[in-house]
Amino acid sequence: MSMLNNKIILQIEFPHTGNASYKTMAFKTSFKVREVRNLCSIKGGCKNEQAKYGLYIKPNRPGEEGVWMKLDSTLQDYDLASKAGIEFKLLPSAMNIVYDGQNKSINIDTALNVSDCIEVIKTDLGLNPEQQFYLCVENTKTALIGDQVLFDQISGNTRSKLILKKSKKSLRISRKSTKKQRSGTFNLEKKVLIYPVFGRPLSQVTKMGVHGGLPVIVSKAISYLEQEALELEGIFRISGNQNEVLDLKDQFDSGVDVNLFDCTSPHVAAGLLKLYLRELPEPLFSYSLYQPFIDMYNTVKDPTIRELYYSVLMDTLPFCNKVLLKRLFPFLQKVVEYEEINKMAIHNVATVFGPNLLKSTDDSPLILVRDTPAINGITCDLIKSAQTVVKPREHDFLSVGRATFDYIGQSDAELTFNTGDLIFVVKEDDSGWWEGETNGNYGFFPTNYFEKFLDLPESSHKSAVREEAKNTNNNNAKEDKLSNNKQSKESGESGGGGGG
Repeated sequence: MSMLNNKIILQIEFPHTGNASYKTMAFKTSFKVREVRNLCSIKGGCKNEQAKYGLYIKPNRPGEEGVWMKLDSTLQDYDLASKAGIEFKLLPSAMNIVYDGQNKSINIDTALNVSDCIEVIKTDLGLNPEQQFYLCVENTKTALIGDQVLFDQISGNTRSKLILKKSKKSLRISRKSTKKQRSGTFNLEKKVLIYPVFGRPLSQVTKMGVHGGLPVIVSKAISYLEQEALELEGIFRISGNQNEVLDLKDQFDSGVDVNLFDCTSPHVAAGLLKLYLRELPEPLFSYSLYQPFIDMYNTVKDPTIRELYYSVLMDTLPFCNKVLLKRLFPFLQKVVEYEEINKMAIHNVATVFGPNLLKSTDDSPLILVRDTPAINGITCDLIKSAQTVVKPREHDFLSVGRATFDYIGQSDAELTFNTGDLIFVVKEDDSGWWEGETNGNYGFFPTNYFEKFLDLPESSHKSAVREEAKNTNNNNAKEDKLSNNKQSKESGESGGGGGG
């Protein structure tokens, strides 16, 4: 999710509406959730039933609770940039559940598969989680199908009375999308639900302490390729057997404990890793960071300064993204170290991986042609600095924004910048003049020449010290100089440029 010109770009998931799993939509931040819900109902093909639907902020980690957005609130009331995503789905309904002769009303998300609804009911009733159950509609003997949506099986009648009964059968579930069938199994022996790996948000397929916090496919593929493919000519450039790649993908999605050492060629495992990254619903460098990265590469020419800025922006990514990047880029650096043997120089590796890591929400050919050199250059930068760029940097930046007009500083204490330059803000107040850094230069700048698009996490700058200020200025003298200049600007000018 990204912010631009008082608009927010959202990746909205449409489960069980018969449409594409994800749609990219842009809204003004002042939009009410009700307006967004209504527009989504049109996109989802359910305009006539929009009152049954709502917007749900997905949790960042499995096991956490998500949040239903209030219809009369606005988008700017929510910290959407730090969340895992948004779903447009059926609102929970109070369903009458009968178990062991007792009747209880339970709020159920009818967009879930019947199997998942049963788990909700079991939790609400305090039943043994190891005991298997099935549901049927009152006065019928036919069990509802576990791998199908509850709303569809009760024909949308949320007043139906459902009977919960014990079962000794294993539970099979499936998740549907228009692109492919995704299935999973409830393993009775291990008592876990197995969901697909490909095409799902990282936060839903990773867990701390399991595979190093990585998706199982990434953990196994990189470990295998490090042992078998670093000296293989054309690794990642030469395609493996596509039928075998797709078969392995299905095995991972079905919960099979895949041994990649059994595959016919390392090119197959390499293709599988590329396929996984390509099918992520949002790239590793989230959509919100696409334009900042492109702008930074095009305007900041010093690679050392770029590396610092990369680290600052990457620190805003979700934790699971950062874990994967910390494993991926050092691995790609190893691949490049063997370029004399594998013929994969750094620009070859960047050409393969860059478009899968950094993507725009606008997939038009013109954007792709325009930005491809920058995407490949950024990927090269990150591979070169793989050991350091993925680590948090100490800094005192509070936020990041973009210059909306050219500005020439009137003294050494003021910044000079061009339209589109990124400015990393160090101090914010209501004076109309903030302090910040652009392209390695530090000073005051007028806020009406600037548009903020990203607040940085407090933890990343809470105790930082500017090394540049320590090395080049006496801090007290610098503050006096900036303060005097600020006062003269406030008394001599009413404000600058067309941004006011």
